[in-house]
Amino acid sequence: MTAESERGAAMRAATRLRGRVLLLARAAWVAVALLIVAFFVAGEFLYVAELRTTVCEEGAEVCAREALLTPGNVREPGLGNGEVRPDVRDKWKADGQ
Repeated sequence: MTAESERGAAMRAATRLRGRVLLLARAAWVAVALLIVAFFVAGEFLYVAELRTTVCEEGAEVCAREALLTPGNVREPGLGNGEVRPDVRDKWKADGQ
């Protein structure tokens, strides 16, 4: 072995983690991974809660009185691209929305 390759081998050996330091590094890695998963799951629950509050599920009379969207009047199957049924669009225009 040449002096340069011996020096490279010594540097690689010095950068390897062993014992308690390795255990601490693994624990930190697992903690960060669990934190990321927890934030993702919490975000999904918040997103679902937001979707539920965006669409009125109280009943036709309450939703009509408050001019809120219901699952039935948001979109007709086949319209696509976020288009709204014409009767709902006209109601929004009449309400100034």
